[in-house]
Amino acid sequence: MEMSFSELSDLLKAVVLSPEVIGTTVVLLLFLNLVFYTVSYRKRAGGKKKRRKGISRAPSASGGSASIPDHDGEGYGSVSAGGDGSIL
Repeated sequence: MEMSFSELSDLLKAVVLSPEVIGTTVVLLLFLNLVFYTVSYRKRAGGKKKRRKGISRAPSASGGSASIPDHDGEGYGSVSAGGDGSIL
């Protein structure tokens, strides 16, 4: 039994336009939309926080700050020159 091209196209049109196929397609598209939204939302929430550039602390009124060596001795840290000896 052979089908002609016109019979095949009529059958495909009937299948694609059936309510079951249209409903399943809509449900799958909505589900995929939700999945991609969730994935992108989680990526943004778990990303690194951006640092603000150009913002620094003003030296204290009692004398400024003194450089102290880091654990590797390069001297990038700072100690408050205030009276309480606390580290900022």
